[in-house]
This record gives sequence, C-alpha cells and structure tokens, in this order.
Amino acid sequence: MLNSIAIIGRPNVGKSTLFNKLTQSRNAIVSDFSGLTKDRNFGYASIKNQKYLIIDTGGITSEVNEFSNEIKEQAFLAAEESNLIMLIIDSSEELTSDDLNLFQTIRKLNKEFLVVINKIDIKKQSSAKDDLMQKGVSDIIEISAEHSKGIKDLQTKISKQFDQLVENDDEIKGTKIAVIGRPNAGKSTFINQFTKQNRLIVSNIPGTTIDSIHVPFSFAEKDYIFIDTAGIRKKYKQSHAVEYFSYVRAMHSVDESDIVLMLIDATNGVVDQDLRILNLVRSYGKPVIVALNKIDELSKKSILQLIETKKFQNSALNNLHVVKISALHKHGFKKLFNKILRVNKLAKTNFSTGRLNKL
Repeated sequence: MLNSIAIIGRPNVGKSTLFNKLTQSRNAIVSDFSGLTKDRNFGYASIKNQKYLIIDTGGITSEVNEFSNEIKEQAFLAAEESNLIMLIIDSSEELTSDDLNLFQTIRKLNKEFLVVINKIDIKKQSSAKDDLMQKGVSDIIEISAEHSKGIKDLQTKISKQFDQLVENDDEIKGTKIAVIGRPNAGKSTFINQFTKQNRLIVSNIPGTTIDSIHVPFSFAEKDYIFIDTAGIRKKYKQSHAVEYFSYVRAMHSVDESDIVLMLIDATNGVVDQDLRILNLVRSYGKPVIVALNKIDELSKKSILQLIETKKFQNSALNNLHVVKISALHKHGFKKLFNKILRVNKLAKTNFSTGRLNKL
C-alpha cells in the first residue's frame, strides 16, 4: 500500500506551498486568500527513492462560516486516511488557540505526526517554537516552504518516520474524465454520487470548487478518475488569482483527460457560455459527452422545447453524445456510462487509412 501523508493546519500557514514543493507541482493553488483550499487535494512525492501520496487540506479554524464545518470534516478525513500527519505552524505568528486545538486533536488520533514550523525566512519571528517545546514538543522541523529551506531535512525526517517503507510504483490508474461546466452546473454533486461519500463540498454558491480535484473510483469493474474542475465563468479576470488559476487549471484538466464530460444545467437551458466552453474544449481534440443535468426539474414538454432551441442546435453540439441525467437523483447514470465506455473504446481505436477514406 502506498504510504500517505496529510498536511494539516489553520488557514494561510503555507500548507499548499509545502504541498507544491513536495510534489514538485502546482497542484494546489497558492494565494494570500485565506481558506483557499476547500477539498482535499492529492499529489505524489518521491522521497528517498520512495513514493508517497501527499494530501493537502483546507485550513481549519474555530471561526464559523459557510464552509468551516465541511472543511474541518474533509481535513480530518484526510488525517484518518493517512499514515503520517504533518501539522504546519506559522513561525511568524504567535501560537493561536486553533494551533493548540489542532495539536491536541491530532495527538488523540494515535497516529504518527510531525510538527513543522514554516516561514522561518520571515525576519519577524514569534515564540511559537519555544511555546511548543514548553508543551512537550521536542521534535520540531523548521522550514521555509517558499524558499525551499529545510525541505531536505523534512524529507529525511519523513522517510525515518515510517517503520517500514513499502515501495509501490503503481500510479492511480483509470480512464480520466474531466467534468466541466459553468459554475453550479452540478459537477460536485454528480461526482459525490459515484464515490459514495461527500468527497467534494457541495453548495448553492457558484464557484465552490476552486482546484481541479482528482477522484479515483470503480464502476462495473472498470477504473476511472473523475477530475472535478472549477466552474468556468463567463469572464475570468487575470488580475484575480483565484479565478485565473481556476480557469487555467480547468484547461489543464481537459488536456490531461481521456474524455470530457460537459455538464449543462437543463433548468437554465443552453446559454452562450456553454457554447464557448464546448468550442474551447473541442479545440483540444478530446472526445466530449454532454450531460443535461437537473432534468428531473423539467417537464417532458420543457425538455422537448430545450432540445428544439437554436442554441441546442448550435454547431458546437454537432456530433456529440447527449445524455439526460439528474445528478441529485442518480437518473440516467447507466446510460451515461454506456456512452462513456463506447466513446472511450472508439477514441482508442486505430482506423486504417482505407477505412478513414470511406468515412
């Protein structure tokens, strides 16, 4: 089994920066916006010739807001799933009650854990390390994730923390399906139905999903990976880091996928932004399936009227497989997966020149 490490801490202590440093990627969006990571984010790290699954989590805080309980639930689910927990502390700030509460909670989990003090490059240092040592924490790793200071020491400590390191070079395998669409089209609700747990935070607030989240699962004895992407807005502002990186990440997800599943909110009909997204996706040359979601909220007459609209007849939808579903009530899932299997098989088929000339 692949050893896994959960990165835990309050908001803005540098968890995602450390995640990116360990996995040598930009898999987690990094920003000064507090609470940017909502779901768990997964990535691989190679440390001392061993492969690890690194789990980035949302910032845990005592403040109550729309997502605080769900973020906490996701973070501790990651902690329970992991073999090692890293508690990240910001050295430029004094210890907070949130830091101490997290420390006490993690200790009660009876799991291997490391206390990592981050941001040691900042001139103004707090007494956080001394305060932790006074509370009996003697084994503390000091790093600057942003400037790569202490990262090698941390990697050495991680490798030593495991009693037995089991080499496992198996990547998570399966057909990659990028799930895209406008904000609030029902993408996360759809994915949660297949994974049998609230893997992704679901809210009526558009744009709840910020990162592109990889979710492996099996269906009918076949392996798949859903890539849940941020909802693509009508206009993204490059000056706004969250929206810009979310847009770029969605396009990267399309590029790495085998199939693209475009969810359209049937209650709103096909709008211009749906067509823009479809045209953009088709430029990547990926096979596309369109799922009309929330179909349970429409009458048969309304569905027929939707299909007959000019926008539904747009060239962006030409020759695409269209399936009607209800993510909330699991309607149309069997038919959808039959389409996915068929499209995936066709996409992998090599046609001879003679056969292509006959098409």
